[in-house]
Amino acid sequence: MNKLINDLFRPIDATWLAFFRIAFGLLMLFDIVQYFQRGWIQENYIDPIYHFKFYGFNWVQQLPGNGMFIYFFILALLSICIILGYKFRFAIFSFFLGYTYMWLIDITLFVEWNYLISLIAFLLTFSPAGKIYSLDNILSKKENIPSAPLWILFILRFQFAVVYIFGGIHKLNPDWIKGDLVRGWLAYGYSVPFFGKIVSHNEWLIQFLTWWGIGTDLLIVPLLLIRASRPWALIVASLFHLHNAQRFFVDIFPYLMIIGTVLFLDPQLFRNFFKNKNRIN
Repeated sequence: MNKLINDLFRPIDATWLAFFRIAFGLLMLFDIVQYFQRGWIQENYIDPIYHFKFYGFNWVQQLPGNGMFIYFFILALLSICIILGYKFRFAIFSFFLGYTYMWLIDITLFVEWNYLISLIAFLLTFSPAGKIYSLDNILSKKENIPSAPLWILFILRFQFAVVYIFGGIHKLNPDWIKGDLVRGWLAYGYSVPFFGKIVSHNEWLIQFLTWWGIGTDLLIVPLLLIRASRPWALIVASLFHLHNAQRFFVDIFPYLMIIGTVLFLDPQLFRNFFKNKNRIN
């Protein structure tokens, strides 16, 4: 047990934290901007007369008048602060509270990755992600931290691994294995006239995508943990998520999973990306 604890607190290169902070912040900013561009704030939070609540959260109500527009604008500002690493701990914790409030307003608006985003934001609150390549460092004239404890990377990897593994287990049901769900998604996802119908009846393609989804979810984490197979696993997972992003309406989830999958790379690789010359003592 002592060895495990010592390993979890072992210092590793911290550059990956800068990458993840910036990538996560950019994705969150893109997500929030979509609410303005697509009219989702008015449609989902202001126009409905009644909102269905999570059990025990009837007290969570939307802001009156144009309050929800101001609220989403603040979330966008917090996303920018996360990207820049400005007042990072305050920004990321405030974003966690604000984003969680967003999906607690109405249970019908909740999707699985909402919970994952809130959880990631909460976990980053306890990380030193604002102490490397950040505006906070520039303003305070501090140097980038050279290292961070392994447990931060471990727990983030664990959260993304849970999504993959439980996603694979969930797919092991008769409807998915028979290809019924993929068949329906293909017919809906391909918008080219007549092409969607043709593709949705191609059994070879349906079975390929069905088992590609199952195999990716169940095997990708073990393959990412093996150094020899890691690059190929990253490529396969990225192609899988990019395909889902193009063909099915799954919002920012595929891109979030790609960012999370990149975390399984060797932390030292991120140093080369940022050209960080700091050394870990």
